[in-house]
Amino acid sequence: MADQRLVNLLERLKDEEKVAYEQLREDRLFSKIPLEEHKEIIKYALDTGRQTADKLAERFSSREPFMLAQKLKIKIVIDSSKKYQRGGISLRSTYQDSPPTIIIYERALQQLENLLDKENFPSLASLPNLLSLHIAHEIFHHLEKTEIGIVARRLEVNTFSLGPIKFSSPVRSLSEIAAHTFTQHLLNLSFSPRLLDYLSLPKLDKVSLLR
Repeated sequence: MADQRLVNLLERLKDEEKVAYEQLREDRLFSKIPLEEHKEIIKYALDTGRQTADKLAERFSSREPFMLAQKLKIKIVIDSSKKYQRGGISLRSTYQDSPPTIIIYERALQQLENLLDKENFPSLASLPNLLSLHIAHEIFHHLEKTEIGIVARRLEVNTFSLGPIKFSSPVRSLSEIAAHTFTQHLLNLSFSPRLLDYLSLPKLDKVSLLR
C-alpha cells in the first residue's frame, strides 16, 4: 500500500459520521432502510458507543481492556489452532455469552500485525496493542448482551412478507458502528479502529467486519 493511500485513509477515518455511514451502506439491509432513518440511527449508534465507553471507564476508573474484562468477569481465550471464518471473512475476535468469553484468533491477529509492521507510517505507532483493541471491541458486545441491549435492534426492517405476516431483521451494522466507536473512545484513538479492517484486505474500498 502506498503511503499516500494510507494518509488518505487515515484522514477519512477521523470523521466518525462518515465512517459510520460507510459501514451502514455495507449492511445487507441498507436498501430497505428508509432514507429519513439514516441520520437518526447513525447518531444513536455513535452516541451509544461514546456514552458506554465513558460510563464504563468512570465505573471502574480504568480504560484498560484487560482490567475491564476482569472486572466484568469475562474470560479471554487465545485460539491458535485455526483461522475462524464467517461468510468468507477471517475473524480476529468474537464474543460468546455463555459463559462470557472473548476469543482471540491468534493467526488472524498475527497476520494483521505483520501487515502493520510493513507500514512505515508514524500514526500507526500510536495504535495500542492489537490484543487490547480487539478485547475492547468484544467488551462492547458483552455489554450489549448484559446491560445496554442489542444496538442492532434499534431498527428492524421488513425482509419478507407472506400475506398479512411480516418478517423483520435487525440492522446488524449498527452494533458494529457502536462497537468501533466504543473502542475508539475508550482507548482515545484519533481515528476509527476500522482502519484494521481496511488494512486486512488488499483493496481499501472494501471492509471486513471484526465480527
